[in-house]
Amino acid sequence: MKTLAQRVLALRIRARLSQRAFDQLCCICASHTSMIECGARDNITGDTAIAISVATGCTTDWLLAGKGRPPTNAELEAAVAAAKVRAAARSRARRKRGVAATKVLASTPLAERKRG
Repeated sequence: MKTLAQRVLALRIRARLSQRAFDQLCCICASHTSMIECGARDNITGDTAIAISVATGCTTDWLLAGKGRPPTNAELEAAVAAAKVRAAARSRARRKRGVAATKVLASTPLAERKRG
């Protein structure tokens, strides 16, 4: 695979993920995967490269430059499973913060909410 776009697409397809699920798994902005895969993004930030590498079990060298070898199916499956666990934990934490914020807001008198 010669390009970053081809490597990201291959990883996502091998992981059996939609672009949206891949974005969420890698904790990158929505539609970022689409832009990478269509070649609109030839260069990605180091943070994005690391996020994709961690979520898929590949090295950043292979992801960015094609050097080395792609992850094996076992490495990919293990990395994706671990990333799904992390994504679920982030989602639970977000919901928990949302519930706490809602409780605070609900306990605040309406007059204070309008002022504040």
